Amino acid sequence: MYTLLVVDDEEYAILGITKGIEWETLDIATIYTASNTQEAKEILLKTDVDIMISDIEMPGENGVSLLKWVYENTMNTKTIFLTGHADFHYAHKAMQYGCI
Repeated sequence: MYTLLVVDDEEYAILGITKGIEWETLDIATIYTASNTQEAKEILLKTDVDIMISDIEMPGENGVSLLKWVYENTMNTKTIFLTGHADFHYAHKAMQYGCI
């Protein structure tokens, strides 16, 4: 069973992801949520997170800098970005830190 962390500054986006999918059928046992990168870091420091789904653009620190922090702290968390932005710069940076 896996652990999932959903990071987004939009409450409805978090609800759509966490409630709109039958996660247990995908072997996701525990779901954590964070509305900003600081909350996400606190969760990541306290528990092993297997998969992180994150928005890229958020007020303050963005999702790419969160991914960089995860990478630099050698956490084995796989990251998926969901965003409405079409800027390849974000994708290029994310790939540098192990996001596929």
